Amino acid sequence: MRPFITDTNFIGAATNTLVIRGSSSGGAGGTFTNAAALSVGREYHTATVLTNGRVLVAGGLDNSYFATASAALFVPASLLWQMASNLITARAYHTATLLANGKVLVTGGVNSSCISSAELYDPTSGTWAFTGSLTNARAYHTASLLTNGSVLAVGGDNGSFIGMTSAEIYTPPATTISTNFNRLAVTTISGGNVRLSFVGTAGTNYALERTFRLSPANWISLQTNPAGSDGTVTFTNAPNTATNYFWRIRSVP
Repeated sequence: MRPFITDTNFIGAATNTLVIRGSSSGGAGGTFTNAAALSVGREYHTATVLTNGRVLVAGGLDNSYFATASAALFVPASLLWQMASNLITARAYHTATLLANGKVLVTGGVNSSCISSAELYDPTSGTWAFTGSLTNARAYHTASLLTNGSVLAVGGDNGSFIGMTSAEIYTPPATTISTNFNRLAVTTISGGNVRLSFVGTAGTNYALERTFRLSPANWISLQTNPAGSDGTVTFTNAPNTATNYFWRIRSVP
Protein backbone atom coordinates (compact mmCIF):
# COMPACT_ATOMS: atom_id res chain seq x y z
CA MET A 1 0.00 0.00 0.00
CA ARG A 2 1.54 3.31 -1.02
CA PRO A 3 1.44 6.30 1.30
CA PHE A 4 -0.85 9.30 1.23
CA ILE A 5 1.13 12.49 0.69
CA THR A 6 -0.10 15.89 1.85
CA ASP A 7 1.00 19.32 0.69
CA THR A 8 3.25 19.70 3.73
CA ASN A 9 5.40 16.68 3.03
CA PHE A 10 5.24 16.33 -0.76
CA ILE A 11 8.60 16.89 -2.43
CA GLY A 12 8.66 18.06 -6.01
CA ALA A 13 10.15 16.43 -9.07
CA ALA A 14 13.85 15.79 -9.29
CA THR A 15 16.27 18.03 -11.14
CA ASN A 16 19.67 17.03 -12.43
CA THR A 17 22.07 19.97 -12.19
CA LEU A 18 25.20 18.11 -11.19
CA VAL A 19 27.72 19.13 -13.85
CA ILE A 20 26.14 19.82 -17.21
CA ARG A 21 25.42 23.43 -18.12
CA GLY A 22 23.20 23.80 -21.17
CA SER A 23 23.46 26.32 -23.98
CA SER A 24 20.61 28.56 -24.99
CA SER A 25 21.32 27.65 -28.60
CA GLY A 26 20.92 23.91 -27.84
CA GLY A 27 22.53 21.31 -30.05
CA ALA A 28 26.31 21.07 -29.71
CA GLY A 29 26.62 24.07 -27.39
CA GLY A 30 26.66 22.10 -24.10
CA THR A 31 29.74 22.27 -21.91
CA PHE A 32 31.10 20.65 -18.73
CA THR A 33 32.37 22.63 -15.76
CA ASN A 34 34.04 21.44 -12.58
CA ALA A 35 31.93 20.62 -9.53
CA ALA A 36 33.13 20.08 -5.96
CA ALA A 37 35.31 16.98 -5.57
CA LEU A 38 34.25 13.88 -3.66
CA SER A 39 35.91 13.50 -0.28
CA VAL A 40 36.51 9.79 -0.97
CA GLY A 41 37.87 8.69 -4.34
CA ARG A 42 35.98 5.78 -5.87
CA GLU A 43 35.23 3.92 -9.08
CA TYR A 44 32.59 1.42 -10.19
CA HIS A 45 30.11 3.17 -7.90
CA THR A 46 26.52 4.25 -8.58
CA ALA A 47 25.01 7.74 -8.74
CA THR A 48 21.25 8.19 -8.37
CA VAL A 49 19.20 11.39 -8.64
CA LEU A 50 16.74 11.48 -5.72
CA THR A 51 13.26 13.01 -5.84
CA ASN A 52 14.54 16.02 -3.87
CA GLY A 53 17.14 16.72 -6.57
CA ARG A 54 20.15 15.53 -4.61
CA VAL A 55 22.45 12.87 -6.05
CA LEU A 56 23.28 9.79 -4.00
CA VAL A 57 26.69 8.26 -4.74
CA ALA A 58 27.17 4.85 -3.13
CA GLY A 59 29.82 2.16 -2.88
CA GLY A 60 32.45 1.36 -5.47
CA LEU A 61 36.14 0.57 -5.17
CA ASP A 62 38.38 2.83 -3.13
CA ASN A 63 41.94 3.77 -4.09
CA SER A 64 43.21 0.50 -2.60
CA TYR A 65 40.80 -1.46 -4.85
CA PHE A 66 38.69 -2.62 -1.93
CA ALA A 67 34.91 -2.36 -2.00
CA THR A 68 33.74 0.59 0.07
CA ALA A 69 30.50 1.12 1.97
CA SER A 70 30.81 4.89 2.02
CA ALA A 71 28.18 7.11 0.40
CA ALA A 72 27.82 10.81 -0.30
CA LEU A 73 25.12 13.28 -1.35
CA PHE A 74 25.62 16.03 -3.92
CA VAL A 75 23.52 19.13 -3.18
CA PRO A 76 22.78 21.06 -6.40
CA ALA A 77 21.80 24.25 -4.55
CA SER A 78 25.27 24.61 -3.03
CA LEU A 79 27.25 22.52 -5.56
CA LEU A 80 28.80 20.76 -2.55
CA TRP A 81 28.92 17.20 -1.20
CA GLN A 82 27.60 15.92 2.12
CA MET A 83 28.46 12.66 3.79
CA ALA A 84 25.65 10.10 3.73
CA SER A 85 25.11 7.01 5.85
CA ASN A 86 27.26 4.07 4.83
CA LEU A 87 25.85 1.10 3.01
CA ILE A 88 25.36 -1.87 5.32
CA THR A 89 27.50 -4.01 2.99
CA ALA A 90 30.48 -2.63 1.09
CA ARG A 91 30.06 -3.32 -2.61
CA ALA A 92 31.12 -2.35 -6.13
CA TYR A 93 29.76 -3.24 -9.58
CA HIS A 94 26.28 -3.12 -8.08
CA THR A 95 23.11 -1.38 -9.28
CA ALA A 96 21.09 1.46 -7.77
CA THR A 97 17.50 2.06 -8.87
CA LEU A 98 15.22 4.91 -7.79
CA LEU A 99 11.88 3.41 -6.81
CA ALA A 100 8.52 5.07 -7.31
CA ASN A 101 8.28 5.67 -3.54
CA GLY A 102 11.48 7.74 -3.60
CA LYS A 103 13.70 5.11 -1.99
CA VAL A 104 16.80 3.71 -3.71
CA LEU A 105 17.22 -0.03 -4.23
CA VAL A 106 20.84 -1.26 -4.32
CA THR A 107 21.34 -4.83 -5.49
CA GLY A 108 24.21 -7.30 -5.71
CA GLY A 109 27.74 -6.35 -6.60
CA VAL A 110 31.14 -7.57 -5.46
CA ASN A 111 32.79 -7.51 -2.06
CA SER A 112 35.32 -10.31 -1.68
CA SER A 113 32.99 -12.28 -3.97
CA CYS A 114 29.67 -11.70 -5.74
CA ILE A 115 26.88 -10.98 -3.29
CA SER A 116 23.12 -11.42 -3.38
CA SER A 117 22.08 -8.96 -0.68
CA ALA A 118 20.03 -5.87 -1.44
CA GLU A 119 19.50 -2.65 0.50
CA LEU A 120 17.06 0.25 0.51
CA TYR A 121 18.13 3.86 1.08
CA ASP A 122 15.45 6.07 2.61
CA PRO A 123 16.11 9.76 1.80
CA THR A 124 13.71 10.86 4.54
CA SER A 125 15.61 9.17 7.37
CA GLY A 126 18.97 9.04 5.56
CA THR A 127 19.40 5.39 6.53
CA TRP A 128 19.92 2.03 4.82
CA ALA A 129 18.00 -1.18 5.53
CA PHE A 130 18.26 -4.68 4.15
CA THR A 131 15.45 -5.84 1.89
CA GLY A 132 14.85 -9.16 0.16
CA SER A 133 17.98 -10.71 -1.35
CA LEU A 134 18.47 -11.60 -4.99
CA THR A 135 17.77 -15.25 -5.72
CA ASN A 136 21.16 -15.37 -7.46
CA ALA A 137 24.29 -13.48 -6.46
CA ARG A 138 25.24 -11.21 -9.35
CA ALA A 139 27.36 -8.21 -10.33
CA TYR A 140 27.76 -6.19 -13.53
CA HIS A 141 24.03 -6.69 -14.08
CA THR A 142 21.25 -4.24 -14.90
CA ALA A 143 18.24 -3.27 -12.76
CA SER A 144 15.38 -1.46 -14.49
CA LEU A 145 12.31 0.15 -12.93
CA LEU A 146 9.14 -1.22 -14.53
CA THR A 147 5.96 0.76 -15.01
CA ASN A 148 4.23 -1.18 -12.23
CA GLY A 149 6.88 -0.12 -9.70
CA SER A 150 8.79 -3.42 -9.69
CA VAL A 151 12.45 -3.75 -10.66
CA LEU A 152 13.82 -6.19 -13.24
CA ALA A 153 17.37 -7.46 -12.56
CA VAL A 154 18.96 -9.08 -15.60
CA GLY A 155 22.17 -10.97 -16.37
CA GLY A 156 25.53 -10.10 -14.90
CA ASP A 157 28.26 -12.33 -13.55
CA ASN A 158 28.18 -14.55 -10.45
CA GLY A 159 31.94 -14.98 -10.26
CA SER A 160 32.23 -17.66 -12.94
CA PHE A 161 33.25 -15.10 -15.59
CA ILE A 162 30.37 -16.34 -17.73
CA GLY A 163 27.46 -14.06 -18.50
CA MET A 164 24.30 -15.05 -16.64
CA THR A 165 21.04 -15.64 -18.51
CA SER A 166 18.80 -15.44 -15.45
CA ALA A 167 16.51 -12.56 -14.58
CA GLU A 168 14.43 -11.79 -11.51
CA ILE A 169 11.86 -9.24 -10.40
CA TYR A 170 11.93 -7.25 -7.15
CA THR A 171 8.57 -6.17 -5.72
CA PRO A 172 8.83 -3.28 -3.20
CA PRO A 173 7.36 -3.93 0.26
CA ALA A 174 3.94 -2.56 1.08
CA THR A 175 3.86 0.68 3.06
CA THR A 176 1.28 1.99 5.47
CA ILE A 177 -0.93 4.98 4.86
CA SER A 178 0.44 8.15 6.43
CA THR A 179 -1.21 11.55 6.49
CA ASN A 180 -1.20 14.75 8.50
CA PHE A 181 -4.98 14.72 8.70
CA ASN A 182 -6.62 13.72 11.97
CA ARG A 183 -8.17 10.31 12.57
CA LEU A 184 -7.96 8.95 9.03
CA ALA A 185 -10.22 5.91 8.71
CA VAL A 186 -10.08 3.46 5.82
CA THR A 187 -12.94 0.97 5.35
CA THR A 188 -13.13 -1.61 2.55
CA ILE A 189 -16.48 -1.65 0.77
CA SER A 190 -17.98 -3.49 -2.21
CA GLY A 191 -15.82 -4.13 -5.26
CA GLY A 192 -12.59 -3.78 -3.30
CA ASN A 193 -12.95 0.00 -3.11
CA VAL A 194 -12.62 1.92 0.15
CA ARG A 195 -14.31 4.64 2.15
CA LEU A 196 -11.93 7.31 3.47
CA SER A 197 -12.85 9.69 6.23
CA PHE A 198 -10.89 12.17 8.31
CA VAL A 199 -11.29 15.40 10.23
CA GLY A 200 -10.28 18.53 8.35
CA THR A 201 -11.37 22.16 8.59
CA ALA A 202 -15.09 22.95 8.45
CA GLY A 203 -16.16 24.60 5.20
CA THR A 204 -13.00 23.60 3.32
CA ASN A 205 -13.04 21.54 0.12
CA TYR A 206 -10.66 18.59 -0.11
CA ALA A 207 -9.54 16.68 -3.20
CA LEU A 208 -8.45 13.04 -3.34
CA GLU A 209 -5.67 12.73 -5.93
CA ARG A 210 -3.31 10.04 -7.16
CA THR A 211 -0.16 9.72 -9.27
CA PHE A 212 1.70 6.65 -10.46
CA ARG A 213 5.14 8.10 -9.69
CA LEU A 214 6.61 11.09 -7.87
CA SER A 215 9.24 12.10 -10.42
CA PRO A 216 7.68 13.51 -12.49
CA ALA A 217 4.36 13.63 -10.66
CA ASN A 218 1.09 13.79 -12.58
CA TRP A 219 -1.60 14.24 -9.94
CA ILE A 220 -5.11 13.28 -11.09
CA SER A 221 -8.11 14.43 -9.05
CA LEU A 222 -10.59 11.62 -8.39
CA GLN A 223 -13.05 13.20 -5.98
CA THR A 224 -13.62 16.58 -4.33
CA ASN A 225 -15.73 16.84 -1.18
CA PRO A 226 -16.40 19.60 1.38
CA ALA A 227 -15.83 19.21 5.09
CA GLY A 228 -18.97 19.23 7.19
CA SER A 229 -19.72 21.61 10.03
CA ASP A 230 -17.72 19.36 12.38
CA GLY A 231 -14.80 19.15 9.91
CA THR A 232 -15.53 15.57 8.87
CA VAL A 233 -14.70 14.70 5.25
CA THR A 234 -15.67 11.42 3.59
CA PHE A 235 -14.68 10.03 0.22
CA THR A 236 -17.10 7.22 -0.63
CA ASN A 237 -16.26 4.42 -3.06
CA ALA A 238 -12.69 5.64 -3.51
CA PRO A 239 -10.35 3.40 -5.56
CA ASN A 240 -8.48 0.86 -3.46
CA THR A 241 -5.32 2.38 -1.98
CA ALA A 242 -3.56 -0.97 -2.26
CA THR A 243 -3.15 -0.40 -6.00
CA ASN A 244 0.19 0.74 -7.35
CA TYR A 245 -0.23 4.51 -6.93
CA PHE A 246 0.76 7.34 -4.61
CA TRP A 247 -2.17 9.19 -3.07
CA ARG A 248 -2.66 12.56 -1.44
CA ILE A 249 -5.49 14.59 0.04
CA ARG A 250 -5.22 18.36 -0.23
CA SER A 251 -7.38 21.40 0.34
CA VAL A 252 -8.64 23.09 -2.83
CA PRO A 253 -10.56 26.34 -3.55
